[in-house]
Amino acid sequence: MNKSLDQLVRKYEEMIGQEKSIYFDADQIEAIAFSFESKEDFKEALNVVNYGLQLHPANPSLLLCKAKYLLFLDYIDAAGELLPLLPDDSEEATLIHIEYQFAQGNFKLGFDRINQQMDSLSWEFALDVINILWSYVTYDEIISFILSSLKKLPDNPQLLGELAAIYQDNGEEDQAIRIYNQLLDRDPYQVEIWRELAKTYSLKKDYEKAIEACDFALAIQEGTPEILCLKGYCQYDMGNFAGALNSFKEYEATGDDLNRSYEYISDCYIKMEQIAEAIAYLNKALTLKPDNQYLLYQLAYCYQDMGNTPMAKEFLHKGLALNEEQLECHAMLGEILVQEDNYEEAFQAYHRALLLEPENVELLATLGDLCERLDQMENAVIYYEQAHEIKKYDIKILFRLLLGYYATNQSDKAATLSDEIIALTDQIESDSSGLTEEEKREIEDASAMVDTIKKLLQEIIENKN
Repeated sequence: MNKSLDQLVRKYEEMIGQEKSIYFDADQIEAIAFSFESKEDFKEALNVVNYGLQLHPANPSLLLCKAKYLLFLDYIDAAGELLPLLPDDSEEATLIHIEYQFAQGNFKLGFDRINQQMDSLSWEFALDVINILWSYVTYDEIISFILSSLKKLPDNPQLLGELAAIYQDNGEEDQAIRIYNQLLDRDPYQVEIWRELAKTYSLKKDYEKAIEACDFALAIQEGTPEILCLKGYCQYDMGNFAGALNSFKEYEATGDDLNRSYEYISDCYIKMEQIAEAIAYLNKALTLKPDNQYLLYQLAYCYQDMGNTPMAKEFLHKGLALNEEQLECHAMLGEILVQEDNYEEAFQAYHRALLLEPENVELLATLGDLCERLDQMENAVIYYEQAHEIKKYDIKILFRLLLGYYATNQSDKAATLSDEIIALTDQIESDSSGLTEEEKREIEDASAMVDTIKKLLQEIIENKN
């Protein structure tokens, strides 16, 4: 907002607050209303226009604004009452008529008004129509309108850019890439098109081409923060953490959103296992945002990785003091407490995590393990059963539950579950295609455990007899 407009808005707000009446000309009223519109405060924008119409009755520009704001606020009938009063020779009035017809469900009349404008179509009008159509018609109908518009305005860069962006948002990356390349063939010095091309390639996970597009953009406009960030993301996602670090440090040098650059740099250092450097950048970020829970968790992770458990716990407690609903913090605290052989407090920490995600199989299994360590086998079985209900074919959970049944003298349940495990391992062994070496080893271990447990179950049966 420029200084003069800021003064106008302040003058208007002071007038409302003091319940006075001050004269504004129609252009000033439009400007004040637009300032509220730009903040999506359409109700206040409408109030401004209504005040302006008291000063300038039947002013055509203000009537157009009023109809527009009524439509924004879904006062469709009230907007319709204004239509006969609107100037009928402007694109803005035509757009209001079009949106009114669509809002009323009169799609044929709406498209008829659009078609009447096609012979004198401007790209600005076409883009405004596209914005209207998004609320009322299908994706295919929007694409059809843009293609029809391009027949009237061949190779229009604004319409082509809009079409490419729509393809990109709809997951049709190849179509978007085709159009972006078409635009670059006409003018290869468009930084924003190189940026969108890079984003589209990154969506396809074609990171090398995305980085190449970023480099073209940076050759045209060196040090562009958004492009440096995007290049860093792509390098990070493809596992080139050293390259990403360099890009994020260049981004840091631009001074744009230092907190974000510090976070990105620390993530790279963590991936490169340079934990001391990561901690230094996390602390830099924390000075800018001291209540950032993510930063506190990351610092806890780093300190724990370095073996500094007291500092790790300190940052976890700081994070939880800000917000108790942090599953990762509770889980990490529980893991530390297990390492300290403090099983009761570890159980409480993991239980608090479970309350935030009641169907987390890993948490349920961990709570079962802790109950075992606390000699609470009946409770362990309950947690294993809950985990088994959610993840029926997890071999490890099946065995934990089986041993739990055995330990709590539930031999019938143990026998039934043993049969399930044997059937499952046989099924997996018969088709091991696509399995990793680790998964194959797990199945071999499972088979050996089945043999052991079958012997135990046989002993139980024989003792009973």
